Amino acid sequence: MKRDFTQEEAEAKVGKKIRTLAAWAGVPRGTMGTVVKADQMGRVKTLDKDPHKVGDVVIEWDLPVPPIHVNKPLQDWFTKDEYETYIEEI
Repeated sequence: MKRDFTQEEAEAKVGKKIRTLAAWAGVPRGTMGTVVKADQMGRVKTLDKDPHKVGDVVIEWDLPVPPIHVNKPLQDWFTKDEYETYIEEI
């Protein structure tokens, strides 16, 4: 079962400096970045009949060379499971 961040957990990650432990499309292993946003994406889960907001964190990568034909920094969205498996806070 996929685990999501609660809205509070995701918001607490904003501003954290990170490094990827795996390569992603256009992002080599070891690339550093910053959590720039907590994105709820309109999702709500019910725990013990108490609905709460869940979401992802958005990481903006510090790429030495921006991707071709892209005029803004590259960003990727991560669930809690993905973050804890593939991301290291520094």
